[in-house]
Amino acid sequence: MYPLIVSVARMWSFNEAGTPFRESFTLLFIMFFAYYIGRALGWRNMKHQAETNRLERNQLRQRLDTLRKENEAAIHIHDSVAANLTYAAMLLDDKMIQNEYEFTEREISELHGKIMDTLKDVRTAINLMQGEEIPHQTGDSTTAAAKIQSIINSGDESLMRLGFSGKTELSVRSLNHADSRCLIEISSLLPELYTNIAVHASPNSEYFIRITYKDGAMIIDQVNEISDSTLLPDKPASNNGLRLHTERIQSEGGAVKTSSEDGTWQFHASIPVRTNQ
Repeated sequence: MYPLIVSVARMWSFNEAGTPFRESFTLLFIMFFAYYIGRALGWRNMKHQAETNRLERNQLRQRLDTLRKENEAAIHIHDSVAANLTYAAMLLDDKMIQNEYEFTEREISELHGKIMDTLKDVRTAINLMQGEEIPHQTGDSTTAAAKIQSIINSGDESLMRLGFSGKTELSVRSLNHADSRCLIEISSLLPELYTNIAVHASPNSEYFIRITYKDGAMIIDQVNEISDSTLLPDKPASNNGLRLHTERIQSEGGAVKTSSEDGTWQFHASIPVRTNQ
């Protein structure tokens, strides 16, 4: 539309000026030629810029995906090493303190199981760093509940053997609301909570963990007494366990709150639930 308007205006001005038709036509042709050459160059530049933007978006997407996998790998390694090896170290410390150097068949079996779980999770972490995905749990709530219940049973039994008393309450029905990523985070977070109780809670004290569903989110609450000193002084302090979980939960739109008052540690996590996958 713009070239047509310009053409009419130019023809009128040429006519008023008495410019010969052939000369007017030549000038208009040159004008149109220059105009469309400019448009063609502009279209080419726009196409090139669009392709550049697409490549930059793909690179950013790949970088974010790499960072996500690296974060998941770090959580996997930390959870497994911290939970399983901490329990093994504390059990051995307890044996040495009591000058008891024999192991029951059950203790050997449990230590073997924790070592194998550690190797499995380290391998999963290595696969993550090589670009593979964590095999997400399906929407089968029965399978998810069984896995989480197994983690709970193992955690409660391990703490009981270390002299603690307490329990973990789980409303199995509440897991029907959870999606795969939420279930993965719960399965990953629980061992970290048990490890923190074993290392930082007051010896032979009580603890309580509860997992429920409320207002579109899975809620995890933990309460225990705080020890004046760590029960495993040789354990290197990483200060990464809860931090990594907090960052992941917050990235999903959730929230984590902790408090330490009057010798009591309280932990509260709210993990948003998406539509079942």
